[in-house]
Amino acid sequence: MLRNVPVNLQFNKNDYMLCHVTEEVRAAVESRLKESAEYQRQLEKRILEAENEKQALTDEKRKTIENLEQQ
Repeated sequence: MLRNVPVNLQFNKNDYMLCHVTEEVRAAVESRLKESAEYQRQLEKRILEAENEKQALTDEKRKTIENLEQQ
């Protein structure tokens, strides 16, 4: 249940500065999150490429062994 709570709507210079700093921090955090997300995408792409290369090498090794066994 909501109560009647007095709200102070008066702002002073310090409140503005705090809001400004908060916005700067928020912007910096958002920027870092975007950078982190991009870095994660790059790492996931590299992992996928490495897994594909590993699979190709495994297939090549298997074919080589099969060819040697047939000789």
